[in-house]
Amino acid sequence: MKKDTALFFDIDNTLQDIYTHKIPVNAIKEIQKWRDEGYMCCICTGRCLSSALDTDIVNYSWDGYICTSGQEILDKDFKVIQRDFMPEDTVVKIIKRAEEVNVPLVLVTEEGMKLIGKRNKYVDKCREFLNLKIGKTEEYNGENILYIMAFAKEEYDYADFKEFDIEIENSYMPYADLVIKGVNKVNGIRRFMEVNGLKHFMAFGDALADLRMIKEADTGVAMGQGDKSLFEYADYITEPLNKDGLAKILKELRSGK
Repeated sequence: MKKDTALFFDIDNTLQDIYTHKIPVNAIKEIQKWRDEGYMCCICTGRCLSSALDTDIVNYSWDGYICTSGQEILDKDFKVIQRDFMPEDTVVKIIKRAEEVNVPLVLVTEEGMKLIGKRNKYVDKCREFLNLKIGKTEEYNGENILYIMAFAKEEYDYADFKEFDIEIENSYMPYADLVIKGVNKVNGIRRFMEVNGLKHFMAFGDALADLRMIKEADTGVAMGQGDKSLFEYADYITEPLNKDGLAKILKELRSGK
């Protein structure tokens, strides 16, 4: 019997180790125990679907996918529930501003990633740690864009882009996601819950992009190796992922139901 509560997991540094690019075996075992008891266990990531499927999650079964920070919502069979694209005129304005302030971008499409501007050390760092498929510099030719990644030093506040009709999702890495205004992980979760008749959710995350879903979840869990600014808002703080922190908290929560 399906329960009325679902679990939503960020990928990078929550499910998947950013150094090994693998999900710890014990975490998968604990997630499967929740699924065996009728709980839906879903992905909730800033990555687009194609990028998410380049990670270790592709090797396991999930009950749904909230991708692109809520712009893409799909069921377990990858049937699209909702998918939104950034207006073309907004994309063009962002590209022009990025050229003016020397910030390289990656335009994320349904098919993959397109580098705009000169590649720098921040692009290379994120490419390596997140295992992103970023190639050579290209031009924008009017493709449908899901969201945009902007790369700059950690202390950069992306104020140069705030005049546009977008949301800016900062990261613990030297980049930010520029997404459609009003779109976020929580709204994506709420839409998925509505379609599936769910009433409650648990959220697991590690970065500022996960703050809202951790705050609004019935149970919010922050990864112990993640951004410490999440800790005061979380109901639980795990041990580090590489110390089986995710597996341990899943076991604790399941035993306390």
